[in-house]
Amino acid sequence: MATCKPCNPDQLMLCDEMTPREHFARLYQIIKEANQQKTTKTGKTVMDEIDRAQNQELMQTNQAIQAAKQQGFTKIKHDGSCHHCGDDVIEPKLFCDGDCASKWELRNKRP
Repeated sequence: MATCKPCNPDQLMLCDEMTPREHFARLYQIIKEANQQKTTKTGKTVMDEIDRAQNQELMQTNQAIQAAKQQGFTKIKHDGSCHHCGDDVIEPKLFCDGDCASKWELRNKRP
């Protein structure tokens, strides 16, 4: 298969030195090589590392949810006023601004 320097897969341009079939074969090979699993210095594939990190993140999230449920945190309901200062707020807002929300979280020791 011929290779040509002007043929650039990022620009999706075809040169005159190769037939469309040769271009297709070349681009197919480039895509195939890009999708092959790459390995890290430890010999594990990159996807293994990513999968492990995603699984760990999911496990930590689930543990945090379970811990919050055990501590008895309940969902805050809208009652028409800011839960910190008492000013009127429009539904679905629970606080009049971010400062009130932060102060309420500190006062109620919510994560």
